[in-house]
Amino acid sequence: MSGDDYQKFLLALVMWREARGSGLAGMRAVGHSIRNRVNKFAKTYSQIILQPWQYSSMTAFKSIKKVVEEREAMKAVPLPKDFIERHSNDLIGDSQLGVWPFDGDLHDFYQVILLANAIYDGSDNPDFVEGATHYFAASMIKGNGTGLPEWAKSMRFVKSVGGHDFYI
Repeated sequence: MSGDDYQKFLLALVMWREARGSGLAGMRAVGHSIRNRVNKFAKTYSQIILQPWQYSSMTAFKSIKKVVEEREAMKAVPLPKDFIERHSNDLIGDSQLGVWPFDGDLHDFYQVILLANAIYDGSDNPDFVEGATHYFAASMIKGNGTGLPEWAKSMRFVKSVGGHDFYI
């Protein structure tokens, strides 16, 4: 596998893990936002995708203390005290960290690989997310409007695609 092939594979995998329930449009949006970060920060895809705390489906193992802090910052419902005590020495990760495409997923994953290749080589244009470099699952926002990530408060909302809100 060449270096470019590795970059394309990581891009396809993160697109699939982060947005496979959102169809090709959702996965395309995730891929374009990653390409926008690559271009903005002049880094490789692997440097962007594997940067700690950026794409939870690829890297996020957190201590329970970090999870509690994040939930407090989002004003989310607190975790039960006994749960925190039971897991005080555990690392908690996104359930997607262990998910890999299997037989039933291979057709869809192949489509994602083709899309990731086009995003990587720049032939999938125009920019589907209009310059957005960040996103989060819109399901994080509660009915009362709370739960917006701290980083999003200082950014401009661009659009919603496939259950994700994109920001620049």
